[in-house]
Amino acid sequence: AGDNRFTVNVNEAGELELAQLPGLGPVMARRLVDHRREHGGFATVEGLLDVPGIGPATLAAMRPYLRPIRRPKPPPREPSGP
Repeated sequence: AGDNRFTVNVNEAGELELAQLPGLGPVMARRLVDHRREHGGFATVEGLLDVPGIGPATLAAMRPYLRPIRRPKPPPREPSGP
C-alpha cells in the first residue's frame, strides 16, 4: 500500500487546505495566507517560522505534509550593450 498522506504547497494552498495541516486551524491558516500576501511566497519551509504563531513544534508537525519548495527561476538576463 502507498502513502495516502496529502501534501500541500504552502505558496499555492488556500486557507481550507492549510487549515487541515496538523497544528494549524482556520486562524493560523488565515495568518499564513495573509503573511504570504504581504511578504510574497516562502523561499524555504523554515520561512514559515516568520508567520506569527508558527513555532518550531508546529513546523515539525506540519513538515511531513509540506511539499518541497522550489525556488522560482530567475528571469532571463537581458543582454547588455548595443
